[in-house]
Amino acid sequence: MQLVVPPTPQAAQALADRRGVQARFIAGGTVIQQEWDEPRLAPDGVCLIDVMSWPASRGIWLSEGHLHIGAAERLEHVRTDPLVRRHAPLLAEALGQLGALGVRQLGTIGGNVGWGMGDSVPVLLALDAQVELAEGRRIPVQDYLAMPARPLMLSLQVPAVDAVSAVFEKVGYCG
Repeated sequence: MQLVVPPTPQAAQALADRRGVQARFIAGGTVIQQEWDEPRLAPDGVCLIDVMSWPASRGIWLSEGHLHIGAAERLEHVRTDPLVRRHAPLLAEALGQLGALGVRQLGTIGGNVGWGMGDSVPVLLALDAQVELAEGRRIPVQDYLAMPARPLMLSLQVPAVDAVSAVFEKVGYCG
């Protein structure tokens, strides 16, 4: 196993493109450990690419009618952030039903979406959220999820709303 901290998101994406299936983006690591035979040990040959150090993947702010959420933001921080609670209350409610507090304090919103089965995904789809990629392009969440190899996500953009009545109920997964 190799852990790499590239200087920029673009360098991280280029490294992932070169390494192919052996490269994995990692922040909290709560999801990818489930893929390993031994959860505490990464498989031989895997290249973990740390995505936590860039300002572009951190923070929560409002701009031009959208709530921007950095992909490296911890789930619990997103859930409790005043801007999220005001402008995306359905997302805050869904994140409150996601795993145990320890998972929410370690896992990231980018990892939850990138996994494809995270509890935030249905809400982000319903809210017409978009993903900002390392290359600078923005695409709808559903297009990102349809990609066979998901590229590095820098942030999510959710249309900001005020005082919406909505309810999220976690039912379970069909599979």
